[in-house]
Amino acid sequence: MDRVIQLLDGSINELSKLEEELKNLNEDELGQIAASYPFNDYFHELVSKLNRWKNELERN
Repeated sequence: MDRVIQLLDGSINELSKLEEELKNLNEDELGQIAASYPFNDYFHELVSKLNRWKNELERN
């Protein structure tokens, strides 16, 4: 169980790094990414769900 929590935490940390990198893109680059996938809503939902899952595992 500890390994699963560690992996979730690592995934959340890496996704947070990705989010910071996306914030550094210029408008054209961001537009290219947004056109290829509706990442914004999906991205935030994914990170939120991973956090909830990790927190629930930690409580049990």
